[in-house]
Amino acid sequence: MSTPAGWVALAAALAVAALVGVPPGRAAGRLAGQPVAEAAPAIHRAAGGRRRAVLVLLGALLAVLVVGVASGPQGAAYAAIGLVPALTAASLLKGRARELARARSEAEVARACSLVAAEVRAGRAPEGAVDLVAEDCPVLAPAAAALLVGDDVVRTWRHQAGRPGCGGLADLARAWEVSRACGAPMGPSLDQVAGALEREAEVSRLVRGELASAQATGRLMAVLPAVGIGLGYSIGGRPLDFLLHTAVGLACTVVAVALASLGTLWTTALARTPGREP
Repeated sequence: MSTPAGWVALAAALAVAALVGVPPGRAAGRLAGQPVAEAAPAIHRAAGGRRRAVLVLLGALLAVLVVGVASGPQGAAYAAIGLVPALTAASLLKGRARELARARSEAEVARACSLVAAEVRAGRAPEGAVDLVAEDCPVLAPAAAALLVGDDVVRTWRHQAGRPGCGGLADLARAWEVSRACGAPMGPSLDQVAGALEREAEVSRLVRGELASAQATGRLMAVLPAVGIGLGYSIGGRPLDFLLHTAVGLACTVVAVALASLGTLWTTALARTPGREP
């Protein structure tokens, strides 16, 4: 494995082995003002993400060092050139999957609360409304099961609220708890919660739409160097011979790959900042 392609393949394989540790996009938000029981899952998830980030960085450095010891600085450079983009792509893919799952959960929570509010408004008992809506909205299935055995549905919702995209269940739990404690009708409280969650979901969709172009631009900037290399070949040059087979070229390539990956991750992180979490 003395060729550049061989070292890049090895680095890519090491990157695949590290995918399980790619950290979440951002730490739990909106923790201030939450009860400890609601905030704890998000805090644990954020701490786990930091630990995984450290492990992945250490693993990547170790992989580069091992390759460097085995083949010298040139092999370490090839390993870095393969490892950094692979980990960056994995992080972007996992982050995208998390964002889609969170958006689906937010929409389902908002819809479930609206349906429960509608059923209560139509005269159905709140417990019966939750049980009925749970058949169509799986996010309420744990609450329906808790009501069936006489467990505390408020505690169930607060536990679920720690999951990504399910933060609206904390509002539902507070409305349920206050109405039960005060003996007040639950219909108006549920209507307010449902309306607030629908507005938040609409704002989230609007923000994601507005940020989509910025995210696409950041990713486009990351692939422009490859376009430049192609243009170099189109005019008769051989840029890869310089970039991969000379000391100066390898140094430039490593720095360029690192900066392009860092810029892509930074742009994606900035675009993910707005929104409700969990």
